[in-house]
Amino acid sequence: MQKHLILLIFLFPASINAQLYINKSKSSIKNEVANYQKKNPSYRIDISETDSSFLIVEKNQTEHLLQFDNANTCKLESILLKCDTCYKTVLSQILEIKKYNWRKINGNQYISNFESKLMVELLLEENLTTIKIIRTDWSKLLYDMLKEN
Repeated sequence: MQKHLILLIFLFPASINAQLYINKSKSSIKNEVANYQKKNPSYRIDISETDSSFLIVEKNQTEHLLQFDNANTCKLESILLKCDTCYKTVLSQILEIKKYNWRKINGNQYISNFESKLMVELLLEENLTTIKIIRTDWSKLLYDMLKEN
C-alpha cells in the first residue's frame, strides 16, 4: 500500500490541487504564485498578464486563465487540464470544499450555496478538459430554479 501511495505522489505534481483564485485580488494571486515559486524553485510556472487577466501555465500540464472585474477581483477561473487523471483529481478537490456546499444541477454543471454565488462548468473534449469556476450574480429566484433541476 505504501508503494502505491509513494508512486501516486511522484506521478502527480504538487500543483495539481484545487487552489481556487476566484474572488481573490490580483495582487493576492501574484503573491501566492510568487511564494509558491520561491518554495519550489525547480517547479516551472510561466505567467502572462494583461490589464484584466492572468494566464498561469504550470509545467505544460495545467493552465489557469483568470479574468478580473473592474475592482481587480477574480471573477472567472478557467483551468485547462491535459490529462484525465488530473481533471478528476482537481474536480474532486474543488467539490470537496465544504464551505461551498456544491450541488450538481446537470451532467456538466455544479452550483454553490446561494451566498457564495459560484458555478462550476465542465467542458470535456478529447484530450483536454476545462473546469470553469464562475462568480455569478444570480437572484434568489434564479438560484432556486437552478437548484430544482
